[in-house]
Amino acid sequence: MFTSTTKRTIAILTAVLLMLALSATALAERLTVYTANDGAKVYDEGGNAVGTLPADIQLTLTGVKGDICRVEKGGRTAYMMKSDLSRTPSGADAAPEESAEPARSVKAYVTEDGAAVYTAKGVAAATLPLNTAVTVTGVKGSICRVEKDGRTGYMRKGDLGTSPVSEPAPETVSATPSNGSTVTPARGTAKEMDWWTSDIQTIFARGVVAQITDVETGLSWREVRNGGTNHADCQPLTAADTAVMKRVYGGTWSWNRRAVFVTIDGVNYAASINGMPHGSDSIPDNDFDGHHCIHFTNSRTHGSNKLCPLHQAAVKKAAEARL
Repeated sequence: MFTSTTKRTIAILTAVLLMLALSATALAERLTVYTANDGAKVYDEGGNAVGTLPADIQLTLTGVKGDICRVEKGGRTAYMMKSDLSRTPSGADAAPEESAEPARSVKAYVTEDGAAVYTAKGVAAATLPLNTAVTVTGVKGSICRVEKDGRTGYMRKGDLGTSPVSEPAPETVSATPSNGSTVTPARGTAKEMDWWTSDIQTIFARGVVAQITDVETGLSWREVRNGGTNHADCQPLTAADTAVMKRVYGGTWSWNRRAVFVTIDGVNYAASINGMPHGSDSIPDNDFDGHHCIHFTNSRTHGSNKLCPLHQAAVKKAAEARL
């Protein structure tokens, strides 16, 4: 007897092979689509999973057969599930008349280098560099209507902050295991691991609990990875762990990047964190409303799919540190 997973795999492979055989599945018009989910699987013509894509990657749809879509990107052809594709980017479908007006216009700053700006129809029209100032003139759910130099566009709320992102200043908190950490702080040096070419994504797989030690303060707490494709999306494990992390940030959540050691099975790895809760939240009672990002060497942002220079500088700082 086949398991449900095996049956689903066979069905996918069969559909892909049928798609290749039937030229009638080709679309009369090539359509622009976007990946709808982080970690969306990509298959080759034999039905083998060959990789994953983050959300909001633009593709060209050239054929459909049942639940299988044939897509192109950069001159290469592959196959994806229809449920992993959308006609618009995931966060950019709010039209002007749907946006709720704030009490007043608010100044905001771009928190990720290369953050996307969309038209009212959800088409990516431009990107903005880190710390670009914009004026927020409307908000609808996770979408902000913004103005810059007399032009109007739409951005994800998660790509905007109330203050510019800056290099974190050293904290004055002393570093001893009895100073409020939930676990004994890491010691020694940390290994630098490339997000794409090393084993760090397997070592720090989803569901793995790691110990985080802040390089500047020496304070340490526990976190669990609960998502992320271009980098690790993580949450403090308990309310006590959140309290330690918030102390590292001086009592106020911030997008500032900080150099940290990520310790798993006794091995330290060089990494960088930001301190701003955002997005999905899988631990409702840890006093951390959402998740935050942990970057390693050459990891990228989800929205713009680019290196963040501040994160990479903090990773390098961690790799050169000795605790």
